[in-house]
Amino acid sequence: MSNLGKKWESDFKRDWKVTFENSLILRLYDTTNMYKGVQNPCDYITFVKGHLFLIECKETKGNTFSIGFRQKDELKEYIGIKNVHPGVILWFSEHQKVVWIPIETFLKLEEDGKKSFNVKMLNSNDYEYIDMPLNIKRTYVVVDYTKLLEYYNES
Repeated sequence: MSNLGKKWESDFKRDWKVTFENSLILRLYDTTNMYKGVQNPCDYITFVKGHLFLIECKETKGNTFSIGFRQKDELKEYIGIKNVHPGVILWFSEHQKVVWIPIETFLKLEEDGKKSFNVKMLNSNDYEYIDMPLNIKRTYVVVDYTKLLEYYNES
């Protein structure tokens, strides 16, 4: 992962705490060597207003993000549990777009024979995602994650 990707993970935590002051955010550190077979399903576990989010943070410089990421199989185990939302916060850094992509979307992409989630998919209703409001700074973005809770409270 690039240095930008690592910074993105720490920026996510900062922005989440600002967005949801009285929420739980727990960082699960990467076990890149799978010490004793341990493999975390995601980067963060968060809990806010009755909703548990299992969040993998990803950054891509280009137009696409591969659906073959390692954590997908881990995260799909949590589909269907009430008020548990596994997914990816994806930053298309060159496009200055941040989206929440539920893990179900990656499974649908796979089912449809797709290899990646493309930034062009953000203009269609074919695949579920949530566009996050941004405040673009000179070298990074500040993200407001309230849309996540708005979306899942409407469901």
